[in-house]
Amino acid sequence: MYLKRLLSSVSIALLVLGWFTLNGCKPKLEPEPYLSEIDGKEYKEDMSGEMSARKATRLLLEGKEVDYTSMLDIADSLESSDSTWRDMYFKAMNIVISEMDSAGLDYYGNAAFSYFLHYPDELLYHLNNEAFDNNEIWNHIISKQFQEAVIPEDITANSVINKAHANCKECSDETMELIMQFISMMDQF
Repeated sequence: MYLKRLLSSVSIALLVLGWFTLNGCKPKLEPEPYLSEIDGKEYKEDMSGEMSARKATRLLLEGKEVDYTSMLDIADSLESSDSTWRDMYFKAMNIVISEMDSAGLDYYGNAAFSYFLHYPDELLYHLNNEAFDNNEIWNHIISKQFQEAVIPEDITANSVINKAHANCKECSDETMELIMQFISMMDQF
């Protein structure tokens, strides 16, 4: 009787284990990304189309590699009118910035300086919260572009401050002060 129960228990355990092995534990070669109803269609369109700044950005954010030209395309798109995409473009640029050659860094610096002039609060947020590991690179390339921008005598640090402040109408006094400190730092870098 005991032996019969033991064999029955072992048989049930083997059946359950076999079922999990055959049905529940099949490894997938590539996990499917979770797609919400909001961005799922957009994601599929981006990923099924030709290479673009959006597709390259999504690939980088997923930990995949993209070609050099696509990295530059992302910089061209940094000033998108869509704040969600500006955020994603900056994050993607931050992933690859340490891999860029000097020409690529100049390109990124130009895009980042222009981004700062038009969205100063966003750039400062990214530098303080997401780009910490690459902060020295970002500061160097942005200050280089700042130095080139103020070479003509009619453009001064104050005109850069005024432009950044004009594009930060809803910024707090603290953020306005940070903008001035950032420009002062770029002027001395």
